[in-house]
Amino acid sequence: MKRRLLLSGTAASLCTPRMVFAQSGRTDAPLTIVFPYGAGGAVDGIIRTLAEYMSGALKRPVIVDNKPGANSIIGAEYVARARPDGNTLLWAAWPTLTTNLALYPSIRFSHSNFAPITSTIQGYTGLSVANQVPAHNFKELVDHVKKNGNQLAYGSLGKGGSPHLMMELGSIVSGVKFDLVPYKSDVQGIGDLLGGHLTAYAGPIANQAPHHQAKTLRIIAISSENRLPDLPDVPTFKEAGFPELVVSYWHGVVAPAGMSRNLITEFNQVIAAGMQQPSVKGKLALDQRVMTSSPESFKSLIESDTKKWGDLIRSRGIKLE
Repeated sequence: MKRRLLLSGTAASLCTPRMVFAQSGRTDAPLTIVFPYGAGGAVDGIIRTLAEYMSGALKRPVIVDNKPGANSIIGAEYVARARPDGNTLLWAAWPTLTTNLALYPSIRFSHSNFAPITSTIQGYTGLSVANQVPAHNFKELVDHVKKNGNQLAYGSLGKGGSPHLMMELGSIVSGVKFDLVPYKSDVQGIGDLLGGHLTAYAGPIANQAPHHQAKTLRIIAISSENRLPDLPDVPTFKEAGFPELVVSYWHGVVAPAGMSRNLITEFNQVIAAGMQQPSVKGKLALDQRVMTSSPESFKSLIESDTKKWGDLIRSRGIKLE
């Protein structure tokens, strides 16, 4: 009897770590981070560098899986259907869980399908004008346009992106009608601005900065709270009297809904540490900064931006479907 009890106790002690391991949700299987855009871009490089750090910290393989299509909807739907077993995460860009819900009414997921882990990056938008435009800040541009028909055509990527929505908000707060001329790429749009075929362009600051520094165009406003260290001569919208245009886009990581709190906490801590690594921070554009958060804060950010920009999209009648 004593031998049987001893063997039973030994078996229990051997199983205990495995049981605790299972209850925590921890696994040694490969972790896949789904990025719902194509490979090779700047953000893709950031994610892959972060994945290398995470692999070492978690002691498990971390794979980046690009699933582009439908403005990030395909990749998001894939993760929404995934098991919450700690093996699949979604790197969500700003539209993925916010504006897409208003722009695509037939979308087949909602916030309830995901468990927020942390935000990762915050970025800002810039507005440039051709050198012949007599404006050095947004207020001067508004005044100039109001004296010349109160309507201005500007270039940007297609409908529904953060630059387009920022300019729609700009129309509301300034009283000027800004008309979008959609482009397929920032390179093409900025090229037309440089070539004299366009008066203004709204988009990522990093793509405009080299031309501003070369004085071939002029960035007259950026959407950050304060001026950027790399562009100290560029004013903000807020400085010009338009605090409503302090806006940003962001990236973050979410899991399929139902993931254990232990796993969410572990991923939050590892990603936050990884985003502070010099190898990761060194890949950020000059208009981006690391912005990590608690799962609760990230959830609040997702919900508040979904309401703010969803209301704007509906009020302005912006549709993609």
